[in-house]
Amino acid sequence: LLNFASQILVLGAGTATAVLVARLLGPAGKGVVSLVMLSAALAVTFGALGVPMYHGCVAGRGEFSRAELRVNAIVYAIAGSVLIGLTAVVAWSTGILAVSAMQLGWVLAAVPAGLAMRNFAGIFQGEGRFAEYNALTLVMWLVILAGTIGLGLGIGGLESVLAAWWVGYVVAAVLGWWMLRGGAFAPPNKALLRASLEFGLAVWCVQLVGEANLRFDTYVAAFVGGAKGAGYYSVAVSISNLLFYLPAAIGTGTLPRMATETAQEAARLTGVGCRISLWSSAALAVVVALLARPLIRFLFGPAFDPAVVPLLLLLPGIVVYALAHVTTSYFYGQAGRPMLNGLVALISLVVGLAASAILAPRYGLAGVATAVSIGRTVAMGVNLWLFTRLSRCPLIDALLPRPGDLAVLLAPLRRLWPEARPA
Repeated sequence: LLNFASQILVLGAGTATAVLVARLLGPAGKGVVSLVMLSAALAVTFGALGVPMYHGCVAGRGEFSRAELRVNAIVYAIAGSVLIGLTAVVAWSTGILAVSAMQLGWVLAAVPAGLAMRNFAGIFQGEGRFAEYNALTLVMWLVILAGTIGLGLGIGGLESVLAAWWVGYVVAAVLGWWMLRGGAFAPPNKALLRASLEFGLAVWCVQLVGEANLRFDTYVAAFVGGAKGAGYYSVAVSISNLLFYLPAAIGTGTLPRMATETAQEAARLTGVGCRISLWSSAALAVVVALLARPLIRFLFGPAFDPAVVPLLLLLPGIVVYALAHVTTSYFYGQAGRPMLNGLVALISLVVGLAASAILAPRYGLAGVATAVSIGRTVAMGVNLWLFTRLSRCPLIDALLPRPGDLAVLLAPLRRLWPEARPA
């Protein structure tokens, strides 16, 4: 419940920032900001080398002190920043990376703080300090929102908005360091450095494929429609991603139980989670589809009307891909087959790219959105086949809603409602 509530707060701050940026800069400016933020997120995932995942696994075991983990986080943030910086400069100077110096500069400026923040978050997750874990992302977006209001309205221009975004990253990184304070200074632990890299690289490729699968379409939209196209498409993506929040919360909540329950109970829980994720996302998709045009006009203005059609075409893929949030927990926690998640993401990416090559040149942003939905639908077909094969859970139990599913969905809210007490 804490994770879901934090996601809702982050959603609110992120949406408010996106609306403000769109109003201040228009479609082309919004597209540039989206591409810079997107590229920074990809760069951080690339430079992290999977180390935050290792922190999340070992921080609560007591094998290493907090001071050692903190130093380890800083060492790998520096190493990742150097790796990203050298790679980006070489790619840009040779013409492989076709971006402006300004865009590249802002991406590289955000990488050190982004890596530090992600490494610190892994430590908090491993220690079970979810309040601090969620606080990093929430504070980052609140600072970005406040900075966008102050700098964007006060000074104006693209640089002001990007500066506010960079400040949010830096503040979150400093906050993470401060919340990890305590303990004597510790030099880098060679055993911890080595173990972090060995473990991290094992999951790094899966993370990169997953990140690319969720981001590639915005780059295709920019290729097809330029900065304006990226701006329109980023609005469609931000609204369609609303459907992911409940499935993500379900996946996060079921992961701990997947590792401890029996095979039969884990399969049953995953089936329930799949049904709830699928049909709640489908219901929300209907609402979003009906309100798409007035919602976009109200939030972003009539200038963003071209985002309506891509939004509608993204919704089917978003609905079916909601299942992945739940089955991911099963593949990780119960089946012990994390590479299957990478396989599913790879299928979605490859099919989506192939479909984009066919549809985008002819249909523009609508073709990109259709290609994404095709790729995700094909991938989810494979995903369900893998899940039912491993779990022996009938396909109908993962897809057909049951009368008791609504009660399961509302149970967390009922626990918040005070019970009536006898007089």
